[in-house]
Amino acid sequence: MPPNKGPAPGKFQNIQKDIERRIERAGRVEKRPDGFLVDRGYYRARDAVIAEHLEAKAYEPLVRHFRGWNWEVGDNDFLRDLTAALKRDKEWHHLKKLWDGVISKRERHFRQVEQLRAREPKAITAQRADHVRALLASAVKQLRDLAGELNQPAEAQALDRKLSRIENK
Repeated sequence: MPPNKGPAPGKFQNIQKDIERRIERAGRVEKRPDGFLVDRGYYRARDAVIAEHLEAKAYEPLVRHFRGWNWEVGDNDFLRDLTAALKRDKEWHHLKKLWDGVISKRERHFRQVEQLRAREPKAITAQRADHVRALLASAVKQLRDLAGELNQPAEAQALDRKLSRIENK
């Protein structure tokens, strides 16, 4: 019988479930008098689980998890660290999937801001709208640059066209 080369069953499949299992193992779940469960040490468990996944190069669950995060307002170290790992390992497919998620969220936010400004010009300042556009443009630039570095010229060209449309709106 060949050795099991995959991860342990259940491990490296779902980041959130791995975090919850870590908290439960550490005995950090408390039940309040009203019955509400409180996870003590959530952020520490989250950071440890993400680090484990990065070390194991379990990129698919990391990408799936981070695509659901709120990237409309900016980047963070998790996104930068995962991007660096994916770039180092030349994981174009995962990089594209991750950054497509970031771009999608920022595009939606940009459209919402533009629609609100069209209906109520005083609701959002021009400075705020420009900031939202700049965040979207920076994400597209990031993915375009990654495409260039990882020898994806067709993707880089498509992203250049997209960036031009964003900057000319």
